[in-house]
Amino acid sequence: MTASPPFTPQTYLERVYGVLFLPAETFASLRSQPSTLEAALTVAMVNVLESFRRGQDLVGIIGSVIFALLGWAVLCQVLLSLAAIHGRAIPRTVIMTLTGYASLPWLCVAPALSLPAPWGRLAAIIVMLWFGIWQLWATAVATDIQGLRLLGLLPLAAIGGALSITWLAGLILLVFSF
Repeated sequence: MTASPPFTPQTYLERVYGVLFLPAETFASLRSQPSTLEAALTVAMVNVLESFRRGQDLVGIIGSVIFALLGWAVLCQVLLSLAAIHGRAIPRTVIMTLTGYASLPWLCVAPALSLPAPWGRLAAIIVMLWFGIWQLWATAVATDIQGLRLLGLLPLAAIGGALSITWLAGLILLVFSF
């Protein structure tokens, strides 16, 4: 009996499927063949659908996508800095591709919340945990740092990203206050 060949996604939809259902093989494939454009499309798509779920208007959807892309870029920069501290020099495209695609589990929040109470909330919490685990896994693959070690670093990255966005917002408000 011959072993089946490893899953190597070739198209965008195969990569989406792979991240959701065959993450180990797909994350490894994405690490070797990164695509920041596809990852940005994924982050934008997830946020557009989340905005629809929340009932936002067109301005809210556009703002949500811009804020999400900005937050994603800042988070990736913080992760790159943390990787550099650990002596890992990785291309920006790799971390952006993997973390962008790792946002796909968030697509399941709306179906989870459509379940009757209390199951909907429980399912949504499980989806959010799935999202967090995929982000951790994708970052571990991108940086080649063990997952448990990253578990301590990701909160620092999130805080650093939030702080950077707050500073940027303060700077913009300061510039436009004159």
